[in-house]
Amino acid sequence: PITVEGSNASAQIVSSENAAPDDSVRVRVTNSADSNHDQFYVGWSDGRAVPDANDSVAFFVPAGTSRVLPVPRGANLLAD
Repeated sequence: PITVEGSNASAQIVSSENAAPDDSVRVRVTNSADSNHDQFYVGWSDGRAVPDANDSVAFFVPAGTSRVLPVPRGANLLAD
């Protein structure tokens, strides 16, 4: 899980059996009930560089809730 200071938020890929390799990936962001943050950004990285904020998807997740949104795959990050 990915955590943010002052929050116990996590991000999880929601699998889909019918998804094509070039489809967006559904991602669930869950925020803890005692969190003082409610906006998160999810994007892809190849592990060599910090993801570009312009390529990230903003999630508004009030404390104690979760949201699932499609996140477009990075251009060079398709799975085999």
